Amino acid sequence: MLAVATATSKLARINEAIARTHIEAVQQDSTGEIWGLQSSKGGTLFKWNGSKWNPYPFKPAGKLYPLEIQRVSDGSILCLWGAGSVYDSKGPSLLTEHQGNTSSVLATWQDRMFPPYRLFRTQRATWLTTTGTKIYRVENGELRSVYTVEPEQLHVAVPEEPLIPTVEKNSLEALEDGKGHIWFWSNELTRGYNYLSLRGLLEYDGDNWIHHPNFPGVEDKPYTSVVAPRDGTFWLGVGDAGLFELNTQTLTGKRFTDPEKYAFEDVQTIQQVGGVWYLVADSPLYHAPNDDYSQRQSDLWRWQDSPSTPASPTRGHFERILRGLDYGGSFSQRANRPLLATKSGLWIGSMNGGVWWMPFGQPRPAVHIDWRRQFFYSPSTLLLQRDGRLLASQIGITTPDLRPYLNIPATQTPQTFHVYGGVTEDRNHHLWRIPNLSQRVVEEWDGSRWRSYPIPATYPIEDLFYISPDTRGRIWLFPDSDTKAVALLDPTKGTWQLFPDFLQATQSQLKLFGYEGASRLKIGDGKYLTPRFSSTKRIAFLSPDEKLFLFDGQKWHNWKFVAITNATLWENYHWDQAPYFNPAGVLCIDISNDTWEWTSAEKWTKHETTRHQFSPPLTPIPPPGHDEDSIHSIVRDSSGAIWMTKDQQLWRAAWGLCEPIFTPDTPHPFQSTNTLKAVLIAPDSIPLLAAGPNWFTEYTWVPSTPPDTKISVTQQDKNSFRVRLSAPPLGKEKHWFRWRLDEEEWSKPQTEQTILVDFVPPGNHRLQVAAINAQLCLDTSPATATLRVNLTEHQYWNDLLYLLKSPDFRQREKAVKVFSRRPMKSLPILWAARKTADPDFLWWIDACIEEIKSQPKPKPKRA
Repeated sequence: MLAVATATSKLARINEAIARTHIEAVQQDSTGEIWGLQSSKGGTLFKWNGSKWNPYPFKPAGKLYPLEIQRVSDGSILCLWGAGSVYDSKGPSLLTEHQGNTSSVLATWQDRMFPPYRLFRTQRATWLTTTGTKIYRVENGELRSVYTVEPEQLHVAVPEEPLIPTVEKNSLEALEDGKGHIWFWSNELTRGYNYLSLRGLLEYDGDNWIHHPNFPGVEDKPYTSVVAPRDGTFWLGVGDAGLFELNTQTLTGKRFTDPEKYAFEDVQTIQQVGGVWYLVADSPLYHAPNDDYSQRQSDLWRWQDSPSTPASPTRGHFERILRGLDYGGSFSQRANRPLLATKSGLWIGSMNGGVWWMPFGQPRPAVHIDWRRQFFYSPSTLLLQRDGRLLASQIGITTPDLRPYLNIPATQTPQTFHVYGGVTEDRNHHLWRIPNLSQRVVEEWDGSRWRSYPIPATYPIEDLFYISPDTRGRIWLFPDSDTKAVALLDPTKGTWQLFPDFLQATQSQLKLFGYEGASRLKIGDGKYLTPRFSSTKRIAFLSPDEKLFLFDGQKWHNWKFVAITNATLWENYHWDQAPYFNPAGVLCIDISNDTWEWTSAEKWTKHETTRHQFSPPLTPIPPPGHDEDSIHSIVRDSSGAIWMTKDQQLWRAAWGLCEPIFTPDTPHPFQSTNTLKAVLIAPDSIPLLAAGPNWFTEYTWVPSTPPDTKISVTQQDKNSFRVRLSAPPLGKEKHWFRWRLDEEEWSKPQTEQTILVDFVPPGNHRLQVAAINAQLCLDTSPATATLRVNLTEHQYWNDLLYLLKSPDFRQREKAVKVFSRRPMKSLPILWAARKTADPDFLWWIDACIEEIKSQPKPKPKRA
């Protein structure tokens, strides 16, 4: 216990030093000064003083705010300034330079620009590129456009689609070779695969611009990384094709031989640190032994020089030094993955997995520092400060020194996992998942164990995208395309149905349930591949490739944006949600806040009034005392409870209570700006949290044992009982109790361990009591007791009427409450008593009647 307490107090001291100023980007200049950018909230430039961020007193003329900072080749920090936020349509209009304590204005301009921005400095000039086709250069205090990429110089994102000039482009990167030539290229990971990229390389020799669309020996695909390991040589990471070496003299290339099959098929980044080249490449999912991080991905490789030989013309080879660098997926657009080399070892920032430390010259394994040591997820920056401390930053969090975390023991709780296709909750609150593709099983959590259902061998498992239940309790294995296979599991029978594509899968539901039955069927969750059925033989859904499909009872039709809206700039439109059939049976689709109808004349018409229905669910309202602006994410679970993340903590609100879930010394995944996406409630009432950025989801069990409620009943008089409440496993831990008699409403949570149940009606009655623990986890098997009252109905109601005339007004108020518990039986008795009542008694009888009438209609009972 002493060791645990010491570790906890040490961790608390480390965490106290964390700076939580909302800094979005961090850069270090050549003098060692560290700069921070806050582009939101008005925009501010900051400098790090060793323990906190201080606003930097530099403000250009006019109402301009910093939008972007980047370090360039000579160690200077360049800052873009503009009016409004980073996404303001006006964009930046001023460029400044900062180094040490010196700041100056480099250029101004008027052109509209859009992020992301790329800043470069070569021997002769400073350059800027944006999301677009123009290349800018600083000349005599102004930023001038010096080159425009033409449409025919771009890769077409979808080959069968015509090239639309207005589609956004991936920003251009640049590097300078030993001759002073500048080579521009597009990184397809900047914005995504659906954006257009420059084909090959664009060379500027100081006088001429030369476009090299492709090279012999190099795949003609967009690039993910371009570096110059030595004069006359480039290494090219080519998306889905591998790693290539390009001779810039002969303009011919050669593919690296992968050290393992598919090792370099998806190169993510190549960077030089401490004179050594490192490469990160996507890799098959990897499960490390004794590691409950069930899905690791991407590997780190280090270049080893060797003499050039005919068998090895690349003068060396890459060796893998870390397997499973990232957690759950390595395909984020432009992942930072910062590397920092110190005298003792290499520090490695990952995606979703924290930081790794790999000692130099020692056979020790890499040390993993993640949120289980109270560290954050995806650091964007690792920097060595002048005093030797290691600064690590992520949006909103800056750790002054990373080294002490090495001495904090990691914990294996709470349990966390990542699965392909996600986890889903069915109508019985059973949870469903596919642990990994190689096992080929669907698993069901029934509250005590995972039950497996083998997936048929004939189902192409590579087509799986996600799983989801329908309203009939079946589990669907969804693809990411309407043309791929679909599998359907009926757990009650243990049988499968396989369909070659999504169209046939949905059509089969019409045959299986009939038109009326299918119209009540709900399948899927979300915008795409969520079919809607009508009672008139029709089916509609959106496909992931942005097409609206309709089965009219005889054949299938499909439309894109332009066919419905007659738009010319289709990228300015978006589907708001899945299609639906309105109450009149008309097919509707909501596009950019307008509703379009497929009319009987078989044409699309914009509905000129309000939107029909099926508006997206409203965001849950925060509980009292929690400001909406301070909440990072908020969701509602299937029981109606509210969950939210704020102030590096997870909160749960239910039954009028709102409590933090994790104690200060408990590691948890919300210590940084992690987003809570959903909360699934298992049959044993243990919550499963789904969290992560938009491209990745991990699942975490809330470490909580449902309370076991105990009660002891003593009869006080003829219809009054005193009940003692306890939940022995909870001990002195904070907890509450709820109780109810028969089918009455549950009481509000209370901390008192004794209740008085009085004026119990004649006969036998069931008392239920359920404890609630500190994490607001409810005992789903309440303690019960039978209360027996040996009174006649006449005696019972006479006693109540007598209480209503009591000289003690508190007793009269109590009688009003008791009468209101049984409104159907109380009203005839009160109306009869009213006939002979004196004015004082009559007033209280009427108060009872009004109290009963004012009660809301009974709601469905929920434990």
